[in-house]
Amino acid sequence: MDNTLGLFISINGYEPTAKALNSGSRPVLILLDGADLMIALDDRIAFPQLLLRKKQHAARTGETFIDAATIIG
Repeated sequence: MDNTLGLFISINGYEPTAKALNSGSRPVLILLDGADLMIALDDRIAFPQLLLRKKQHAARTGETFIDAATIIG
């Protein structure tokens, strides 16, 4: 991943094609949806930790979206 990284929040989620379109070998955008936001607001995971884990996932896999429920198990 480059040092420049964006965060795109969509309360209603993303279509699978949007997730695939933004994924690649060098992601520059992290996707966060309403369910992710609710998990963070419910203190099930701290927001900075959620962003860090999403960034790590993108760096490892090239996928710009992983849901927070998967992250927290």
